[in-house]
Amino acid sequence: MIKKIVPILAGGGTRLPAHLGILKALEELEINFDHLVGVSGGSIIASFYASGLSIEQCKTIALETDYGQFRGFSLYKLIRKGGLSSGNIFENWVDKHLKGKTFSQLKKNLHIVATDVNSGKPVIFDAEQKPQSSSLM
Repeated sequence: MIKKIVPILAGGGTRLPAHLGILKALEELEINFDHLVGVSGGSIIASFYASGLSIEQCKTIALETDYGQFRGFSLYKLIRKGGLSSGNIFENWVDKHLKGKTFSQLKKNLHIVATDVNSGKPVIFDAEQKPQSSSLM
């Protein structure tokens, strides 16, 4: 009997090592999957892995990245726009590692769960439901 799984990598950036460990264990156990879900910080590793980057490449990126570059605290941005930063630096960083690939160009079917900041409801982005402005469009 062939079992199908869909790994869900969820949680903040501090769980990046756990996400890499999960993917490594699935490879070692020869458990294949076609779909991968990323939530919050888990969407980073899910995106990189779905694009075809190896676990070692993902690990290197995770270890060599200066995460301080993504902070852009501004009281104005927080009050007027509802966030601490525009996300442009982060978006460019992700796009660089994905080499501009779109959802439909990924090696695995990627589903990213995000929160609509206006409604507070979850939104799923994938090859069928793309964000309006993202490196994965």
